[in-house]
Amino acid sequence: MWRQCGCGAEYDSTVRRLIVDVLRMRKLIVEMDGLCGAVQRAWRDETRSNLVALERLRILFNDERSRHGGLSSESPPAPPDAMNRYP
Repeated sequence: MWRQCGCGAEYDSTVRRLIVDVLRMRKLIVEMDGLCGAVQRAWRDETRSNLVALERLRILFNDERSRHGGLSSESPPAPPDAMNRYP
Protein backbone atom coordinates (compact mmCIF):
# COMPACT_ATOMS: atom_id res chain seq x y z
CA MET A 1 0.00 0.00 0.00
CA TRP A 2 2.86 2.36 0.81
CA ARG A 3 4.22 2.08 -2.72
CA GLN A 4 0.77 2.48 -4.26
CA CYS A 5 0.51 5.92 -2.63
CA GLY A 6 3.59 7.03 -4.47
CA CYS A 7 5.34 7.63 -1.17
CA GLY A 8 8.94 6.77 -0.66
CA ALA A 9 11.73 6.99 1.86
CA GLU A 10 11.62 10.78 1.68
CA TYR A 11 8.19 10.76 3.35
CA ASP A 12 7.82 11.24 7.07
CA SER A 13 8.13 7.98 8.99
CA THR A 14 5.20 8.99 11.18
CA VAL A 15 2.87 8.83 8.18
CA ARG A 16 4.25 5.41 7.26
CA ARG A 17 3.68 4.10 10.79
CA LEU A 18 0.15 5.50 10.73
CA ILE A 19 -0.68 3.64 7.51
CA VAL A 20 0.78 0.40 8.88
CA ASP A 21 -1.19 0.83 12.12
CA VAL A 22 -4.45 1.44 10.24
CA LEU A 23 -3.94 -1.73 8.21
CA ARG A 24 -3.11 -3.71 11.36
CA MET A 25 -6.18 -2.37 13.17
CA ARG A 26 -8.46 -3.27 10.26
CA LYS A 27 -7.23 -6.88 10.42
CA LEU A 28 -7.63 -6.91 14.20
CA ILE A 29 -11.20 -5.61 13.97
CA VAL A 30 -12.12 -8.38 11.53
CA GLU A 31 -10.69 -10.98 13.92
CA MET A 32 -12.46 -9.45 16.92
CA ASP A 33 -15.72 -9.40 14.98
CA GLY A 34 -15.41 -13.11 14.28
CA LEU A 35 -14.64 -13.92 17.91
CA CYS A 36 -17.54 -11.79 19.10
CA GLY A 37 -19.86 -13.69 16.76
CA ALA A 38 -18.64 -17.04 18.09
CA VAL A 39 -19.26 -15.97 21.70
CA GLN A 40 -22.69 -14.58 20.83
CA ARG A 41 -23.71 -17.84 19.11
CA ALA A 42 -22.54 -19.92 22.09
CA TRP A 43 -24.36 -17.62 24.53
CA ARG A 44 -27.55 -17.75 22.46
CA ASP A 45 -27.38 -21.55 22.21
CA GLU A 46 -27.15 -21.86 25.99
CA THR A 47 -29.49 -19.12 27.16
CA ARG A 48 -31.79 -18.49 24.18
CA SER A 49 -31.14 -14.75 24.53
CA ASN A 50 -28.67 -12.11 23.38
CA LEU A 51 -25.99 -10.69 25.62
CA VAL A 52 -26.48 -6.91 25.50
CA ALA A 53 -22.78 -6.00 25.42
CA LEU A 54 -22.11 -8.41 22.55
CA GLU A 55 -25.13 -7.12 20.67
CA ARG A 56 -23.74 -3.59 20.99
CA LEU A 57 -20.35 -4.81 19.74
CA ARG A 58 -22.06 -6.45 16.76
CA ILE A 59 -23.69 -3.14 15.86
CA LEU A 60 -20.37 -1.29 16.17
CA PHE A 61 -18.63 -3.88 13.99
CA ASN A 62 -21.39 -3.62 11.38
CA ASP A 63 -21.01 0.15 11.33
CA GLU A 64 -17.25 -0.15 10.82
CA ARG A 65 -17.68 -2.82 8.15
CA SER A 66 -20.10 -0.63 6.18
CA ARG A 67 -17.76 2.34 6.61
CA HIS A 68 -15.00 0.37 4.89
CA GLY A 69 -17.20 -0.83 2.06
CA GLY A 70 -17.93 -4.33 3.36
CA LEU A 71 -21.70 -4.13 3.36
CA SER A 72 -22.35 -7.79 4.16
CA SER A 73 -24.78 -8.16 7.06
CA GLU A 74 -23.41 -11.60 7.82
CA SER A 75 -20.71 -11.80 10.46
CA PRO A 76 -17.37 -13.12 9.32
CA PRO A 77 -16.50 -16.59 10.62
CA ALA A 78 -14.45 -17.00 13.76
CA PRO A 79 -10.73 -17.54 13.17
CA PRO A 80 -9.87 -21.24 12.76
CA ASP A 81 -7.93 -21.37 16.03
CA ALA A 82 -10.52 -19.44 18.09
CA MET A 83 -11.58 -22.49 20.11
CA ASN A 84 -7.97 -23.30 21.09
CA ARG A 85 -6.90 -19.89 22.32
CA TYR A 86 -8.24 -19.96 25.85
CA PRO A 87 -8.45 -23.03 28.05
